[in-house]
Amino acid sequence: MKTNQQEINSFFEKYIQSFDGNKDADYQYYANSFLQRGVPTKDNEMWRNFHFEQVVNHPYIVQKEPQTYQPVGQFFHCDINQLESHLFAFLNGWYVHNNAPITIFPSGVVIGSLLYAKKQYADILNACSSLSKQSKHSSMFDMASAICQDGFFVYIPDYVEFKQVVQLVNVVNSNSD
Repeated sequence: MKTNQQEINSFFEKYIQSFDGNKDADYQYYANSFLQRGVPTKDNEMWRNFHFEQVVNHPYIVQKEPQTYQPVGQFFHCDINQLESHLFAFLNGWYVHNNAPITIFPSGVVIGSLLYAKKQYADILNACSSLSKQSKHSSMFDMASAICQDGFFVYIPDYVEFKQVVQLVNVVNSNSD
């Protein structure tokens, strides 16, 4: 019988094999780093009072592909009167858009899907990624970075003041826990 650590290692070893060369270099870097560090325990890192075993033993369902587009109004409605904001929504971990994964404001501010920003704004993201690779971080950071599917990307150019309200909504819609 495999231990939780062996199961996690097995998952990451298979996961690494699915990477596509340079396209997935960051994912591969963090997955390998996580394999080297392993799952934190109460005896190492900053996890002394956290019982990670409870998290590992929970049966999770991971949605590996985004659902087909659904208008945000089908799963979220804001009841705050007269709130003027730019709404950005995630459904089950994926950025919801109708063929507009990135919004570029007249001021040069860019907001949208991290997955698409990795393609269009690779230079900005690579600069940030390089900094994080050089810094000291935990194996949990490595794990999260390795399996990140999508995320929220915001770029504000130097000397730009963005005064508009941004509303970020993350909805989990599942038939199970």
